[in-house]
Amino acid sequence: RVHGGAGGDALLAAVLEHLPLESAAKARKVIACADAHGLDDVALALHRVVGRRLLRANRLAAAIPWCVRGQDTALLASAVDSALDEYLRCGTLTDVGVLVEALGAKVALSSKVTFLWQYREFQTLLENGDAPKAARVLVRLLGSGVVPPRFACTLLLDAVPLLEADALLVGVDDTQVLMRVLEEVEAAPNAHELVAFVSETERDLVRLALARN
Repeated sequence: RVHGGAGGDALLAAVLEHLPLESAAKARKVIACADAHGLDDVALALHRVVGRRLLRANRLAAAIPWCVRGQDTALLASAVDSALDEYLRCGTLTDVGVLVEALGAKVALSSKVTFLWQYREFQTLLENGDAPKAARVLVRLLGSGVVPPRFACTLLLDAVPLLEADALLVGVDDTQVLMRVLEEVEAAPNAHELVAFVSETERDLVRLALARN
């Protein structure tokens, strides 16, 4: 039986701290016990402990749901940062994007999760051949202010095929939005860091596509 109070809270946390990562099922049982005794703060703390462990082990897809349930926005942002770094390095979100997409309304916990969710939506629309809607989502995303600055050039590069499509997918006003984003990135004091994953040649392609549109 788990008792409330500071002692019970500390005991529950200590038990979880000593559980190996492969015992997530045991962690869920401890959390269920905390919930059953009304120890909401303990349950949140335990979710955060597991999320932190999984993140340290680079198990991003597994870590994100635990971070969300623990309402740990800082840890969640760190997990999303790692997912975005993976994308910039490897060009894939693996199954992290799918998991974030499945979180639904809970993406509001973090602007970075909101970004990752919306970017995943953009990719899915492109995969399904819905270029007009994908273009709208991409422009809205770039104009929303939730895009991590180091990721802006990657999204602008994603816009090039949409800008050069036979059909008009990006209007004049939206083109101005994209131009402004590029100008802000290149004028930033740390611009060399923000454009590190996109070559000068690729940025020239973006400029040309914007000018033509």
